[in-house]
Amino acid sequence: MGTKTTVFRTMVIRVLAISFCVLSYAQGIQDQNIKWASQYPGTSANEKIDNAIKSAVETQGNNVIGIGPNGPDENGIWLLDESIKLPSNTTLILAGAHLKMATGVKALLLENEDTANGNTDIHIVGWGQAILDGNASREPERTGGAVHFYNVKNLTIKGLQIGATAGWAFTLEKVSNVHVNNLNFFQGNEHPWQDGIHIVGPANSVVIDNITGTFGDDVVVVDSAMGRIGQGGAVQGVTISNVVATNIWGAAILRTIAAKGKPVEGVYCTNMTFLTKEGGTDAAIKIGWDGRLKEIDPWEHPLPEEHKNIVIENLYIPHWEGPIVTVQNPVKNLTLKNISARHKGPFFYNLEHTVDGLTIDNCHSTLIGNPPKTMVSNFYRALTANKVYPLITPYKGDFINDPPGTIAFDHALVNDLTITNTTFDFKGVTSSEMYPIAVRIYKTAIVDGLYLNNVRIKNYSTGIQIDKGTSIKNFEYSNIRFSEVAHQIKK
Repeated sequence: MGTKTTVFRTMVIRVLAISFCVLSYAQGIQDQNIKWASQYPGTSANEKIDNAIKSAVETQGNNVIGIGPNGPDENGIWLLDESIKLPSNTTLILAGAHLKMATGVKALLLENEDTANGNTDIHIVGWGQAILDGNASREPERTGGAVHFYNVKNLTIKGLQIGATAGWAFTLEKVSNVHVNNLNFFQGNEHPWQDGIHIVGPANSVVIDNITGTFGDDVVVVDSAMGRIGQGGAVQGVTISNVVATNIWGAAILRTIAAKGKPVEGVYCTNMTFLTKEGGTDAAIKIGWDGRLKEIDPWEHPLPEEHKNIVIENLYIPHWEGPIVTVQNPVKNLTLKNISARHKGPFFYNLEHTVDGLTIDNCHSTLIGNPPKTMVSNFYRALTANKVYPLITPYKGDFINDPPGTIAFDHALVNDLTITNTTFDFKGVTSSEMYPIAVRIYKTAIVDGLYLNNVRIKNYSTGIQIDKGTSIKNFEYSNIRFSEVAHQIKK
């Protein structure tokens, strides 16, 4: 048998195999007995969808509802005037559907049916150009975005485009066994609070993967403190991966928030790129939140044991006006690995909070701007003046007049700090004999255990500065390479 004949037969077999798979998949879809909303009576989008859900619930087996591209409203849109409420054991297929909340209506697009007793096994699958349009022209409300699921086990959300919303786009509260995948956000900066995904406690076993788009506030928030329906609660086991986000308002790609008695533990983030259109004057990574809201007073900072085991690795930020990482709650066991960033603010600053175990490894910090002036952004100037939000505990220090180093610790207990295999490179302009400072320990910090190894500091005025009067012990360093550094180690 000739070579060409063999190749041809192989191709035929592959085509037949693919055809068989497609036919099997189509047959599987038919067997699921999808209830397409367009085939049900109703004068509005909500009536058609509700009737499809009722029919599915009355049919034996799992509930499978489909919403297609041809809605009853202008341009085929499904214009909603109330929430779509999904019962347990339901799969909602959005096959090229465009769901939009009507102007003037204060409601969510999607939520679960039984928040009191809870629901299980709810799955939302987008096919093609499936859009959840929160209609940002509506009156903005912090937690009133597009989707809110409360008290749900076994939840899947994938294949959707979301925006622009009138509040937090996705709130997942009191959930477990959650997989969020392949979401694209297109927020428009119509107002603040156009966050991406909020995981609100109590919650556990949450996987977020393949997130892209434009955001008007924090991209992903892991939050045990600020419940929308409940009172918050512990969050454990959250993995976030493969995120490419563009920020248009100056907030973070990740924020964790914990409160006393409501721990956050086990947050792992990897493979993220953070771009910006407006500069980004708040921190790109915010570990904690130091502000108050009326609905959650009184609120106390967590103990380090209640905010721990957080890993952030493989992060690229090509330009940022503010800090890269700030610690705004006490934290234990924080790892920053393989982060490459160009920035005007500090690479890391603890903002007067306890840090019990910090590893900075294989990072490349490129400081730009005009330090010390640009080490503190306008956002942080406003924050210290209580113009952004009221603080849980006011800052003791004055980092406006005494700016931090690229890595800085102040006014708190800091234990077991390790900086290894990391480069600090300054490519800005300064006229100061002291600034920029690569690593600074303020005299207000109490340090037990600081270890530096294989660290390169280039073009800095000061390499490592331990302020006079600092309480520090177990300070060790080796293989520190200085290049064009006027003051290498100051004590």
